[in-house]
Order: sequence, then structure tokens, then C-alpha cells
Amino acid sequence: MKYNIKAFFTTLILWIYLQPCIFGQYQTVFGSSYTEWNYIALYCDAGIVESFVHERDTIIQNVAYKVINNFGFLRESDEQSRLWFRAFDQEDEVLLSDMNLNKGDTFSFVSTELIVDTTYLKDNRKIIEFDFTAFHCGYYEKLRFEEGKGVNWGFRFALSGLQDDTRLLRCLTRDSVSLNFLEDAGFGTDCREHQVFTEDENIDYYSVYPNPTSKWLDIKSGHDKTGNIEIFDHTGFKRLKLNNYETELPLDVEDWPNGIYFLKIYGKTNDSWIKWFKI
Repeated sequence: MKYNIKAFFTTLILWIYLQPCIFGQYQTVFGSSYTEWNYIALYCDAGIVESFVHERDTIIQNVAYKVINNFGFLRESDEQSRLWFRAFDQEDEVLLSDMNLNKGDTFSFVSTELIVDTTYLKDNRKIIEFDFTAFHCGYYEKLRFEEGKGVNWGFRFALSGLQDDTRLLRCLTRDSVSLNFLEDAGFGTDCREHQVFTEDENIDYYSVYPNPTSKWLDIKSGHDKTGNIEIFDHTGFKRLKLNNYETELPLDVEDWPNGIYFLKIYGKTNDSWIKWFKI
């Protein structure tokens, strides 16, 4: 009897240990019949949207894949921790994400190797965060692998490792449920939109001149209201903040480094951005 109890608990512990492998340790990124990732490349006057849709399933050389429209094939590992990509015209696979990573581990995006900065749970989902941040015209977001979502910077970045290919996960639709992750940032509420413009009623009233400039920058407002503005450089560093600025404001930027700058205007409903150049 003593040995039977010991054997029972040994079997129970083994069953608990193996349960994630049997039933799936992580939440899948795919819906049961339909999945669509909606990524956005943010610019200062618009956001260009690109969608990846799971059209159907297929089997190639006894391996099950998800066919993604105009892109390639995706497949998950049995425990749903890893996601691979395979191009339509190639046989080799590329590992896009790995939910088994822990703090201090490295992951290579082609020639770009990054270190895991932290891992944590949110809404019972594991999130792996890298110490790498992209600047999208005033919107900052670290690179992450998110359980049940995939790569938050998009499949194209995962394949190239180039920051120019970064996109932000705007919407995820699985079966009949859509989640919008950037609605609060003012980039549209409809996940079906393909081009999302900044929706601030005052944006047409503001202008900067000359652009580009080498010495003076005039910020002009077409109405008598005053407001708050901030100016950031291309790295996201805040160069200037002004409260209750006047309807016409000349700034001396002669000593500022040459490059791209972003003027942030605080509106009633949304914050608007204007890009300008110092030469």
C-alpha cells in the first residue's frame, strides 16, 4: 500500500509536469477558423496599415502550415511556444518568436541579436520584452513576443531585423473577435481601415515655416487659441516644451543638431504631429 501511494503521487507529479506539453503550454496565436494581424507603420500625418490573413491550412512534406495571404506559411510548435515562417518559394524555415525565452537570453533577427530585458505575465499571458525601442512619430513601444499575439513589431521586422521594417500590432482578429491595441493612441477604431489619418480637428490650423530650416522655425496657428507643444528629435529625446504658446511663435534653432524633428501639438481629442527638418 505504501508503495502504491508513492507510485500514485509520482504519477500525479509526472502528469502535472507533462500536462502543458499535452494540452499546449501557451495560448495559440491562431483562431480556430480565421486569424488576421493588422499592423500599422506610423507616420506624422497618417498610418499605413498592412494585414496578414490566415486563409487556409495545408500540409507540405508531412508538416502542417497555415497559409498567410501574399506572404508565406506559418506554423506553431506542438506546445505553441515557437512560431516559424516559410516563404512560398523556399524550403528553409525562419524562427519568428520563441516564448521559452527568459531574462538574459538572446534571440537573433537575421543579423540583429537582441537580449531579453524582462519577462512577465499580463492577463495570464507570458510577455517577453527586449531592450529595444522603436520611435514611431511620438509613439514608443519596446519589441515584444506576446503569448497569443505573436511579434508586436510585425512579421517583416522578424524576418529582416531592420528597424525600417518595424510595424506596430494595431488589431488582432481571431474568428469573430477583434482587439484594437492602438485605439487610445488616436489611430482609428475600425480594424478594417487600410489607411488611418490623424483625427484632430485643429491639425489644419497649424504650420511650420520654413521647412527645412537652418536658423528660425515659425510655428503658426490659424486661430486665436493658445495651447501646449513639445518638440522631439528622431531618437525621441524631448528638446523643448512650451505651455500656452502664442498664435505665432518663432524659435531659434540655429544651434540645434541637423536632422529630423517632430512637433507635437496637444489637441482637444487627439495629439497631432508635424515633421520638420533642421539643415
